[in-house]
Amino acid sequence: MRKILTVFLVVSLFVMIFAPAAMAQDESVEAGLTPDSPFYFLKQLVEKIQYMFTFGAENKVELLNRFGEKRLAEAQKMIEKGKTDLVEGCLNRYQEHLKKAQGLAENLDNEEVCKKVTEATSKHMETLNGLLEKAPERARGSIEQAVEVSQTGCERAIEALQKKIQIQEHNEGEESEIRAEQQTRTQEMKEDTGECEYECECEQTQEQNQEHIQEEIKDQTKNKTVNR
Repeated sequence: MRKILTVFLVVSLFVMIFAPAAMAQDESVEAGLTPDSPFYFLKQLVEKIQYMFTFGAENKVELLNRFGEKRLAEAQKMIEKGKTDLVEGCLNRYQEHLKKAQGLAENLDNEEVCKKVTEATSKHMETLNGLLEKAPERARGSIEQAVEVSQTGCERAIEALQKKIQIQEHNEGEESEIRAEQQTRTQEMKEDTGECEYECECEQTQEQNQEHIQEEIKDQTKNKTVNR
Protein backbone atom coordinates (compact mmCIF):
# COMPACT_ATOMS: atom_id res chain seq x y z
CA MET A 1 0.00 0.00 0.00
CA ARG A 2 2.82 2.39 0.87
CA LYS A 3 4.56 1.71 -2.44
CA ILE A 4 1.35 2.45 -4.34
CA LEU A 5 0.87 5.74 -2.49
CA THR A 6 4.52 6.71 -3.05
CA VAL A 7 4.32 5.98 -6.78
CA PHE A 8 1.07 7.86 -7.04
CA LEU A 9 2.47 10.94 -5.29
CA VAL A 10 5.66 10.91 -7.40
CA VAL A 11 3.65 10.67 -10.63
CA SER A 12 1.22 13.34 -9.41
CA LEU A 13 4.04 15.72 -8.54
CA PHE A 14 5.61 15.11 -11.94
CA VAL A 15 2.30 15.98 -13.58
CA MET A 16 2.01 19.01 -11.35
CA ILE A 17 5.38 20.38 -12.49
CA PHE A 18 4.53 20.00 -16.17
CA ALA A 19 0.87 20.97 -15.79
CA PRO A 20 1.19 24.51 -17.23
CA ALA A 21 2.60 23.18 -20.52
CA ALA A 22 -0.07 20.50 -20.72
CA MET A 23 -2.82 23.03 -20.02
CA ALA A 24 -1.56 25.26 -22.83
CA GLN A 25 -1.55 22.41 -25.34
CA ASP A 26 -4.74 20.53 -24.34
CA GLU A 27 -7.97 22.35 -23.60
CA SER A 28 -10.00 19.19 -22.85
CA VAL A 29 -10.60 18.23 -19.23
CA GLU A 30 -11.23 14.71 -17.96
CA ALA A 31 -12.60 13.78 -14.57
CA GLY A 32 -9.73 11.45 -13.67
CA LEU A 33 -10.17 10.08 -10.16
CA THR A 34 -13.75 10.61 -8.99
CA PRO A 35 -15.14 11.03 -5.46
CA ASP A 36 -16.21 7.38 -5.34
CA SER A 37 -12.53 6.31 -5.54
CA PRO A 38 -10.69 5.49 -2.28
CA PHE A 39 -7.71 7.43 -3.66
CA TYR A 40 -9.69 10.63 -4.34
CA PHE A 41 -8.17 12.32 -1.27
CA LEU A 42 -4.76 12.01 -2.94
CA LYS A 43 -6.05 13.91 -5.96
CA GLN A 44 -7.24 16.69 -3.65
CA LEU A 45 -3.86 16.73 -1.92
CA VAL A 46 -2.00 17.00 -5.21
CA GLU A 47 -4.24 19.88 -6.34
CA LYS A 48 -3.57 21.76 -3.11
CA ILE A 49 0.19 21.31 -3.59
CA GLN A 50 -0.12 22.35 -7.23
CA TYR A 51 -2.00 25.51 -6.24
CA MET A 52 0.58 26.24 -3.54
CA PHE A 53 3.44 26.03 -6.06
CA THR A 54 1.65 28.04 -8.75
CA PHE A 55 3.01 31.58 -8.56
CA GLY A 56 1.34 34.73 -9.79
CA ALA A 57 -2.35 35.59 -9.46
CA GLU A 58 -2.92 35.20 -13.21
CA ASN A 59 -1.61 31.62 -13.19
CA LYS A 60 -3.64 30.82 -10.08
CA VAL A 61 -6.84 32.07 -11.75
CA GLU A 62 -6.18 29.88 -14.77
CA LEU A 63 -5.51 26.87 -12.54
CA LEU A 64 -8.70 27.45 -10.52
CA ASN A 65 -10.72 27.59 -13.74
CA ARG A 66 -9.18 24.26 -14.65
CA PHE A 67 -10.06 22.78 -11.26
CA GLY A 68 -13.64 24.01 -11.69
CA GLU A 69 -13.91 22.20 -15.01
CA LYS A 70 -12.63 19.00 -13.34
CA ARG A 71 -15.28 19.24 -10.62
CA LEU A 72 -17.99 19.56 -13.27
CA ALA A 73 -16.53 16.54 -15.12
CA GLU A 74 -16.59 14.59 -11.86
CA ALA A 75 -20.23 15.56 -11.25
CA GLN A 76 -21.12 14.36 -14.72
CA LYS A 77 -19.40 11.00 -14.06
CA MET A 78 -21.28 10.59 -10.80
CA ILE A 79 -24.59 11.24 -12.56
CA GLU A 80 -23.70 8.70 -15.23
CA LYS A 81 -22.84 6.14 -12.54
CA GLY A 82 -26.05 6.88 -10.67
CA LYS A 83 -24.14 8.07 -7.58
CA THR A 84 -26.11 11.30 -7.23
CA ASP A 85 -25.30 11.59 -3.51
CA LEU A 86 -21.74 12.57 -4.51
CA VAL A 87 -22.79 15.21 -7.04
CA GLU A 88 -23.43 17.90 -4.42
CA GLY A 89 -19.88 17.62 -3.06
CA CYS A 90 -18.42 18.07 -6.56
CA LEU A 91 -20.54 21.14 -7.18
CA ASN A 92 -19.76 22.68 -3.78
CA ARG A 93 -16.04 22.38 -4.54
CA TYR A 94 -16.68 23.85 -8.00
CA GLN A 95 -18.31 26.89 -6.41
CA GLU A 96 -15.32 27.33 -4.10
CA HIS A 97 -12.94 27.34 -7.07
CA LEU A 98 -15.14 29.79 -8.95
CA LYS A 99 -15.41 32.29 -6.09
CA LYS A 100 -11.68 32.17 -5.40
CA ALA A 101 -10.86 32.73 -9.09
CA GLN A 102 -13.25 35.68 -9.29
CA GLY A 103 -11.80 37.25 -6.15
CA LEU A 104 -8.27 37.06 -7.55
CA ALA A 105 -9.34 38.37 -10.97
CA GLU A 106 -11.21 41.36 -9.53
CA ASN A 107 -8.15 42.45 -7.55
CA LEU A 108 -5.93 42.29 -10.63
CA ASP A 109 -5.52 45.29 -12.91
CA ASN A 110 -5.61 42.98 -15.91
CA GLU A 111 -8.34 43.04 -18.52
CA GLU A 112 -7.21 39.75 -20.08
CA VAL A 113 -7.59 37.79 -16.82
CA CYS A 114 -11.14 39.10 -16.28
CA LYS A 115 -11.93 38.12 -19.84
CA LYS A 116 -10.67 34.56 -19.21
CA VAL A 117 -12.82 34.24 -16.08
CA THR A 118 -15.85 35.48 -18.00
CA GLU A 119 -15.28 32.98 -20.80
CA ALA A 120 -14.64 30.12 -18.37
CA THR A 121 -17.77 30.89 -16.33
CA SER A 122 -19.88 31.08 -19.46
CA LYS A 123 -18.54 27.69 -20.53
CA HIS A 124 -19.28 26.25 -17.07
CA MET A 125 -22.88 27.43 -17.31
CA GLU A 126 -23.34 25.51 -20.55
CA THR A 127 -21.96 22.38 -18.88
CA LEU A 128 -24.23 22.84 -15.84
CA ASN A 129 -27.31 23.29 -18.01
CA GLY A 130 -26.38 20.08 -19.80
CA LEU A 131 -26.09 18.29 -16.43
CA LEU A 132 -29.46 19.67 -15.38
CA GLU A 133 -31.12 18.05 -18.35
CA LYS A 134 -29.63 14.62 -17.56
CA ALA A 135 -29.72 14.67 -13.76
CA PRO A 136 -32.39 12.85 -11.72
CA GLU A 137 -34.74 14.87 -9.55
CA ARG A 138 -32.81 14.53 -6.28
CA ALA A 139 -29.62 15.95 -7.88
CA ARG A 140 -31.32 18.91 -9.51
CA GLY A 141 -31.27 21.14 -6.41
CA SER A 142 -27.49 21.23 -6.11
CA ILE A 143 -27.09 21.73 -9.88
CA GLU A 144 -29.59 24.59 -9.92
CA GLN A 145 -27.71 26.23 -7.04
CA ALA A 146 -24.43 25.86 -8.94
CA VAL A 147 -26.07 27.36 -12.05
CA GLU A 148 -27.22 30.34 -9.97
CA VAL A 149 -23.76 30.85 -8.46
CA SER A 150 -22.15 30.48 -11.88
CA GLN A 151 -24.53 33.00 -13.44
CA THR A 152 -23.92 35.50 -10.64
CA GLY A 153 -20.19 34.93 -11.06
CA CYS A 154 -20.45 35.48 -14.80
CA GLU A 155 -22.31 38.76 -14.26
CA ARG A 156 -19.69 39.89 -11.74
CA ALA A 157 -16.88 38.96 -14.11
CA ILE A 158 -18.53 40.90 -16.96
CA GLU A 159 -19.05 43.90 -14.68
CA ALA A 160 -15.42 43.79 -13.54
CA LEU A 161 -14.28 43.50 -17.15
CA GLN A 162 -16.40 46.50 -18.19
CA LYS A 163 -15.02 48.57 -15.33
CA LYS A 164 -11.45 47.75 -16.28
CA ILE A 165 -12.20 48.62 -19.93
CA GLN A 166 -13.72 51.95 -18.83
CA ILE A 167 -10.73 52.71 -16.62
CA GLN A 168 -8.36 51.85 -19.45
CA GLU A 169 -10.29 54.05 -21.90
CA HIS A 170 -10.34 56.87 -19.35
CA ASN A 171 -6.59 56.58 -18.81
CA GLU A 172 -5.96 56.49 -22.55
CA GLY A 173 -8.15 59.61 -22.95
CA GLU A 174 -6.18 61.45 -20.26
CA GLU A 175 -2.91 60.41 -21.88
CA SER A 176 -4.15 61.72 -25.25
CA GLU A 177 -5.14 65.04 -23.66
CA ILE A 178 -1.74 65.34 -21.98
CA ARG A 179 0.05 64.56 -25.26
CA ALA A 180 -2.10 67.10 -27.11
CA GLU A 181 -1.39 69.73 -24.46
CA GLN A 182 2.33 69.01 -24.64
CA GLN A 183 2.26 69.33 -28.43
CA THR A 184 0.39 72.65 -28.15
CA ARG A 185 2.92 73.98 -25.66
CA THR A 186 5.79 72.83 -27.84
CA GLN A 187 4.26 74.59 -30.85
CA GLU A 188 3.72 77.79 -28.86
CA MET A 189 7.32 77.68 -27.66
CA LYS A 190 8.51 77.25 -31.25
CA GLU A 191 6.39 80.19 -32.36
CA ASP A 192 7.65 82.33 -29.47
CA THR A 193 11.22 81.35 -30.32
CA GLY A 194 10.61 82.28 -33.95
CA GLU A 195 9.27 85.73 -32.99
CA CYS A 196 12.26 86.33 -30.76
CA GLU A 197 14.63 85.39 -33.54
CA TYR A 198 12.77 87.74 -35.91
CA GLU A 199 12.98 90.61 -33.40
CA CYS A 200 16.69 89.93 -32.87
CA GLU A 201 17.30 90.01 -36.62
CA CYS A 202 15.40 93.33 -36.91
CA GLU A 203 17.46 94.87 -34.09
CA GLN A 204 20.69 93.68 -35.71
CA THR A 205 19.60 95.14 -39.06
CA GLN A 206 18.74 98.48 -37.45
CA GLU A 207 22.11 98.61 -35.69
CA GLN A 208 23.90 97.80 -38.94
CA ASN A 209 21.95 100.55 -40.75
CA GLN A 210 22.81 103.09 -38.07
CA GLU A 211 26.48 102.14 -38.22
CA HIS A 212 26.40 102.45 -42.01
CA ILE A 213 24.77 105.88 -41.80
CA GLN A 214 27.31 107.08 -39.25
CA GLU A 215 30.17 105.87 -41.45
CA GLU A 216 28.70 107.76 -44.45
CA ILE A 217 28.38 110.92 -42.35
CA LYS A 218 32.02 110.59 -41.27
CA ASP A 219 33.14 110.09 -44.86
CA GLN A 220 31.20 113.12 -46.03
CA THR A 221 32.67 115.22 -43.23
CA LYS A 222 36.20 114.12 -44.18
CA ASN A 223 35.59 114.97 -47.83
CA LYS A 224 34.35 118.44 -46.93
CA THR A 225 37.42 119.05 -44.78
CA VAL A 226 39.78 117.96 -47.56
CA ASN A 227 38.05 120.21 -50.12
CA ARG A 228 38.57 123.25 -47.88
